[in-house]
Amino acid sequence: MGSGSGLIINKLYEKVAHIDAVELFETFSRFIEKTSKISVFNQNITEFYSTKKYDLITVFGTMHHFNEQESTAIYEKYYDMLKINGKLIIKNQFGTNDDVIVEGYSEELKTNYFAHYRYTKKEEEILLKIGYHNIKFHDIYPPECNRWNNTHFYALVAEK
Repeated sequence: MGSGSGLIINKLYEKVAHIDAVELFETFSRFIEKTSKISVFNQNITEFYSTKKYDLITVFGTMHHFNEQESTAIYEKYYDMLKINGKLIIKNQFGTNDDVIVEGYSEELKTNYFAHYRYTKKEEEILLKIGYHNIKFHDIYPPECNRWNNTHFYALVAEK
Protein backbone atom coordinates (compact mmCIF):
# COMPACT_ATOMS: atom_id res chain seq x y z
CA MET A 1 0.00 0.00 0.00
CA GLY A 2 1.45 3.37 -0.99
CA SER A 3 4.08 1.71 -3.16
CA GLY A 4 5.51 4.98 -4.43
CA SER A 5 8.02 4.72 -7.24
CA GLY A 6 8.57 1.01 -6.68
CA LEU A 7 12.14 1.16 -5.40
CA ILE A 8 11.48 -1.78 -3.06
CA ILE A 9 9.06 -3.61 -5.36
CA ASN A 10 11.50 -3.51 -8.25
CA LYS A 11 14.05 -5.33 -6.08
CA LEU A 12 11.60 -7.95 -4.78
CA TYR A 13 9.26 -8.98 -7.56
CA GLU A 14 11.50 -11.75 -8.94
CA LYS A 15 11.58 -13.39 -5.49
CA VAL A 16 7.79 -13.67 -5.03
CA ALA A 17 4.81 -15.05 -6.92
CA HIS A 18 3.03 -11.70 -7.44
CA ILE A 19 2.79 -8.17 -6.08
CA ASP A 20 -0.26 -5.91 -6.13
CA ALA A 21 1.13 -2.38 -5.88
CA VAL A 22 -1.31 0.29 -4.71
CA GLU A 23 -0.17 3.86 -5.36
CA LEU A 24 -2.41 6.91 -5.58
CA PHE A 25 -0.09 8.90 -7.83
CA GLU A 26 0.36 7.59 -11.35
CA THR A 27 3.42 9.83 -11.74
CA PHE A 28 5.13 7.76 -9.01
CA SER A 29 4.00 4.33 -10.18
CA ARG A 30 5.28 4.84 -13.72
CA PHE A 31 8.71 3.78 -12.41
CA ILE A 32 7.45 0.37 -11.29
CA GLU A 33 8.73 -2.43 -13.53
CA LYS A 34 6.33 -3.56 -16.24
CA THR A 35 6.01 -7.30 -15.68
CA SER A 36 3.25 -9.88 -15.32
CA LYS A 37 4.42 -10.37 -11.72
CA ILE A 38 3.27 -6.86 -10.71
CA SER A 39 -0.22 -5.36 -10.94
CA VAL A 40 -0.44 -1.61 -10.32
CA PHE A 41 -3.58 -0.01 -8.90
CA ASN A 42 -3.61 3.78 -8.97
CA GLN A 43 -5.96 4.19 -6.05
CA ASN A 44 -6.02 5.63 -2.58
CA ILE A 45 -5.38 2.90 0.01
CA THR A 46 -8.72 3.80 1.59
CA GLU A 47 -10.48 2.88 -1.67
CA PHE A 48 -8.53 -0.21 -2.72
CA TYR A 49 -10.14 -3.55 -1.96
CA SER A 50 -9.38 -7.03 -3.16
CA THR A 51 -11.05 -10.36 -2.53
CA LYS A 52 -7.57 -11.90 -2.68
CA LYS A 53 -5.96 -13.00 0.56
CA TYR A 54 -2.37 -11.83 1.00
CA ASP A 55 0.57 -13.34 2.88
CA LEU A 56 2.03 -9.88 3.44
CA ILE A 57 0.74 -6.32 3.25
CA THR A 58 3.20 -3.45 3.61
CA VAL A 59 2.40 0.20 4.30
CA PHE A 60 5.55 2.33 4.31
CA GLY A 61 5.58 6.01 5.26
CA THR A 62 1.86 6.47 4.77
CA MET A 63 -0.19 5.90 7.92
CA HIS A 64 0.65 9.24 9.54
CA HIS A 65 -1.41 10.94 6.81
CA PHE A 66 -4.56 9.42 8.32
CA ASN A 67 -6.22 10.30 11.60
CA GLU A 68 -7.05 7.62 14.16
CA GLN A 69 -10.52 6.79 12.80
CA GLU A 70 -9.26 6.57 9.21
CA SER A 71 -6.30 4.42 10.27
CA THR A 72 -8.55 2.06 12.19
CA ALA A 73 -10.77 1.60 9.13
CA ILE A 74 -7.72 0.92 6.94
CA TYR A 75 -6.32 -1.64 9.40
CA GLU A 76 -9.73 -3.38 9.59
CA LYS A 77 -10.00 -3.55 5.81
CA TYR A 78 -6.52 -4.99 5.40
CA TYR A 79 -7.02 -7.45 8.25
CA ASP A 80 -9.80 -8.97 6.13
CA MET A 81 -7.42 -9.20 3.15
CA LEU A 82 -4.70 -11.07 5.04
CA LYS A 83 -4.41 -14.85 5.10
CA ILE A 84 -4.42 -16.52 8.50
CA ASN A 85 -0.89 -15.97 9.90
CA GLY A 86 -0.37 -13.27 7.26
CA LYS A 87 1.63 -10.23 8.30
CA LEU A 88 1.11 -6.48 8.13
CA ILE A 89 4.27 -4.36 8.16
CA ILE A 90 3.91 -0.66 8.83
CA LYS A 91 7.03 1.46 8.50
CA ASN A 92 6.21 4.82 9.92
CA GLN A 93 7.07 7.57 12.33
CA PHE A 94 5.31 7.19 15.69
CA GLY A 95 4.95 9.35 18.79
CA THR A 96 7.35 8.25 21.53
CA ASN A 97 5.41 9.43 24.60
CA ASP A 98 2.08 10.61 23.23
CA ASP A 99 0.35 11.37 19.94
CA VAL A 100 1.99 14.11 17.91
CA ILE A 101 -0.32 15.97 15.53
CA VAL A 102 1.10 18.42 13.03
CA GLU A 103 -1.43 20.52 11.16
CA GLY A 104 -1.01 23.75 9.24
CA TYR A 105 1.31 25.43 6.83
CA SER A 106 4.81 23.95 6.58
CA GLU A 107 7.56 26.40 5.73
CA GLU A 108 9.82 23.49 4.83
CA LEU A 109 7.32 21.96 2.39
CA LYS A 110 5.72 25.26 1.32
CA THR A 111 2.24 23.76 1.61
CA ASN A 112 -0.40 22.81 4.18
CA TYR A 113 0.51 19.62 6.00
CA PHE A 114 -1.28 17.14 8.24
CA ALA A 115 0.32 14.28 10.12
CA HIS A 116 -0.86 12.20 13.04
CA TYR A 117 2.10 10.38 14.55
CA ARG A 118 0.22 8.09 16.92
CA TYR A 119 1.81 6.97 20.16
CA THR A 120 3.25 3.47 19.76
CA LYS A 121 1.08 2.03 22.56
CA LYS A 122 -2.06 3.54 20.99
CA GLU A 123 -1.22 2.03 17.58
CA GLU A 124 -0.71 -1.34 19.24
CA GLU A 125 -4.07 -1.06 21.07
CA ILE A 126 -5.87 -0.21 17.80
CA LEU A 127 -4.38 -3.26 16.09
CA LEU A 128 -5.09 -5.59 19.03
CA LYS A 129 -8.73 -4.46 19.16
CA ILE A 130 -9.11 -5.39 15.46
CA GLY A 131 -7.64 -8.86 16.04
CA TYR A 132 -3.97 -8.55 15.10
CA HIS A 133 -1.51 -10.25 17.45
CA ASN A 134 2.25 -10.81 17.88
CA ILE A 135 2.74 -7.05 17.41
CA LYS A 136 6.36 -5.99 17.51
CA PHE A 137 8.08 -2.66 16.95
CA HIS A 138 11.52 -2.83 15.32
CA ASP A 139 13.93 0.09 15.59
CA ILE A 140 15.13 0.23 11.99
CA TYR A 141 17.11 3.46 11.62
CA PRO A 142 20.17 4.89 13.33
CA PRO A 143 19.41 7.66 15.87
CA GLU A 144 20.48 10.45 13.51
CA CYS A 145 17.64 9.56 11.14
CA ASN A 146 15.07 10.42 13.79
CA ARG A 147 14.89 14.21 13.47
CA TRP A 148 12.54 14.96 16.34
CA ASN A 149 12.77 13.94 19.98
CA ASN A 150 9.01 13.28 20.27
CA THR A 151 8.74 10.87 17.30
CA HIS A 152 10.68 7.83 16.16
CA PHE A 153 10.73 5.65 13.04
CA TYR A 154 9.79 2.02 13.57
CA ALA A 155 8.77 -0.94 11.50
CA LEU A 156 5.71 -2.41 13.19
CA VAL A 157 4.95 -6.04 12.37
CA ALA A 158 1.52 -7.46 13.23
CA GLU A 159 0.12 -10.90 12.48
CA LYS A 160 -3.42 -12.04 11.69
